Amino acid sequence: MHVCGKEESEQIKIIPAKISVIKHKQLKYAYRECEHTEIQNKIITASKPKQPIPHSIDSSESLAAVVIAKYCDALPLYCQVEKFKRGGLNLL
Repeated sequence: MHVCGKEESEQIKIIPAKISVIKHKQLKYAYRECEHTEIQNKIITASKPKQPIPHSIDSSESLAAVVIAKYCDALPLYCQVEKFKRGGLNLL
């Protein structure tokens, strides 16, 4: 048998937003000489990545998603909270 043509079909697949947590580890450093002499224990902590809003847990991507849903899609914040809850993120 030989190929005499082909048929193609399409299907739409929607992948919902995925919520994930990114953990940053900050190492702490201490001078060994200060530990032994007990003069002054100087501890230095590595810096964290810059946050879009200081002292928040939001990333720039999560803030963009909330702003787009609120102002472009007219989705109220309480509806977004419920949507996040279905995705596994409980904000309350």
